[in-house]
Amino acid sequence: MLITENFLLKNNKMEVNAMKVKRNHRLSTIFFSSVMITRQKFILLIFIALSLLIFHITLLAQQGILAQYPQQEVDNILVFRQSLPQVFQAASREFEVPFQLLEAIAFVESRWVHRVPEEIKGEGHMPPSYGVMGLRDDDYFGHSLREAAKLLGLPPESLKQNFIHNIRGAAALLKIYADSLRKKGIVITNKLEDWKEVVEKYSGIPQPNLAELYAYDVFNVLKNGYEKDGIKIEKLDIDMSIFQKINRKEIKKQEGFLNKPDYPPAHWVPAHPNNYGVSNRPSSYSIDRIVIHTGEGSYAAIISWFQNPNAGVSAHYVIRSSDGDVTQMVEHKDIAYHAGNYNYNLHSIGIELEGYADDPSYFTQNLYSSLANLIIFICNQYGIPKNRVRIIGHNEVPSEDGSHWGGNSGHYDPGGYFNWDYLMRLITGQAHTYQVVKVNASLLNVRVGPGVNYPILTTVSLNQKFVSYYSSSGWYLIFIPGGKSKHFDGWVSGSYISIDYSSVQLKVINVWPLTLRVRTDPTSSDPSNIIDKVCEDQRFVLTGNKKLGFDGYIWYEYYLPEISGYPTGWSSGAYITAVSEENTIPKSYALYQNYPNPFNPSTTIEFDIPERTNVKLIIYDILGREVETLIDKELEPGKYKLNFNATNLPSGVYFYTLRTPKFTKTNKMLLIK
Repeated sequence: MLITENFLLKNNKMEVNAMKVKRNHRLSTIFFSSVMITRQKFILLIFIALSLLIFHITLLAQQGILAQYPQQEVDNILVFRQSLPQVFQAASREFEVPFQLLEAIAFVESRWVHRVPEEIKGEGHMPPSYGVMGLRDDDYFGHSLREAAKLLGLPPESLKQNFIHNIRGAAALLKIYADSLRKKGIVITNKLEDWKEVVEKYSGIPQPNLAELYAYDVFNVLKNGYEKDGIKIEKLDIDMSIFQKINRKEIKKQEGFLNKPDYPPAHWVPAHPNNYGVSNRPSSYSIDRIVIHTGEGSYAAIISWFQNPNAGVSAHYVIRSSDGDVTQMVEHKDIAYHAGNYNYNLHSIGIELEGYADDPSYFTQNLYSSLANLIIFICNQYGIPKNRVRIIGHNEVPSEDGSHWGGNSGHYDPGGYFNWDYLMRLITGQAHTYQVVKVNASLLNVRVGPGVNYPILTTVSLNQKFVSYYSSSGWYLIFIPGGKSKHFDGWVSGSYISIDYSSVQLKVINVWPLTLRVRTDPTSSDPSNIIDKVCEDQRFVLTGNKKLGFDGYIWYEYYLPEISGYPTGWSSGAYITAVSEENTIPKSYALYQNYPNPFNPSTTIEFDIPERTNVKLIIYDILGREVETLIDKELEPGKYKLNFNATNLPSGVYFYTLRTPKFTKTNKMLLIK
């Protein structure tokens, strides 16, 4: 939930809630009650009155901008974020703390969004943080919310709901923490690096090494700067050598733990033994799927929570948003408690992403790339099919009693902002090409899995058309309109359907902030008909229907295979474009040179297939030994793009061969580490 308030800035020592009307009245009283007033004083009073009037007008203008979104979700996050630097500056002056730290802490905690979490239900959730500055009110991370409220003389609820008080409270805490350290003889000047221990204290993280990791993330924002999505943080010359101790790869082996991660690029920070089950997978239980979560917090806080002996939850991996940094916390052989369904825990690898399910700004290209490389590694290690049946979100895990989705606690992460299209394209080289398929049998079974051994879900009839958004081993996963849950899809055999290659797809483009709202009725601006949000670069199949929308643009109806309970939705033509040219079937086979080349550790391989056929793409070393099979299955005609990750391979020359019954070609590539 995003909250805005009237934009009232505290002016020096004046009370924030003192109304400007009262101040003007006080000035008028002074003016008219002064009998012995001099001309100079009169001019001075007029100047002060005019200054207050200008200040008042400025505030009203700012109020007018934000008044469009009172006490409801901020539609234009850009406006809200652009207003924050003034508050950071005011709080900095009031409490004599660097405004740059306020900006960077707010970025790490919330990406400059004022978040007021709803009541958390179920066990194992990480305690919520409140507001732009991520204030806390729990027994693990501490009660910074109450402490800050006491310093301001305000009730804690004010700091939860009012973003200005939230920022002021954080600034007050930083000042108190700095003063406390100064009393111990620690020098804290205007030099930002002097505030490292203050930031560590602010984090509330009980483990010193992870509190330092939190501070590292804060100062790293300042070192690199950030200017995107309405956030502007100046790039500064920060001496990061103050963090020389941060090298989690060199954590010494602890009793009962491995001394290096299963995934070589990852750091190793073990979760507390209470938060996972010791096992011997895959000997004891097969590993056959991957579950993706959002941690609802910062990178360091998530890692810290999994080390809390009372948390009762963990994940095998945690990934940082800004740069894709990976930390492993549970060995593959052991059972992380992450899915809210014990059977899923037994057979899965859990991956936790830094950030919030309701905020697309955390889903960066670096995060997607790192996540894709990790998933490719896990799938190759355990033979997990690289598809959306085996790579799922927490929202796709059933509860143990089968009554709802999202595990026993009904989670919805990674949420509607998460771009599955983009992730799967990175993993498989294929986009979610939502094809229209036509039934050629008088009665065709729809099964819960891709094969005749799976139970029958329902049946479809001759000439019916459906949207297919995945295929596997000659079977097609189709969207079936009219379902009541998210999983209203099923599998049909490719032997009894035909594909309409002329179907035009649309592409979502130029969306701010990174998402586009989907409505049931394009002619109405009523918020109640908003059913979902889709991300930039997603693709969908048009139904062919269009209407003039309330915004003056033509709106297009399209199929929404992954939206609960709705077969179709509408989006404004201002933000979408047809991409029928991308559906053009290649006229001939082709295997292109990989890029980049040379590479380290991953590279992209592209190829064209002009007809439905069996395809193999195999990597060989310089001695002709097979290193890895990237593809060995039947593919539809189209242009394909695959990612090859050579993290576990030594430097050298490698070859990749594309082989079909009618075409074979080999190219050379160079791995340099």
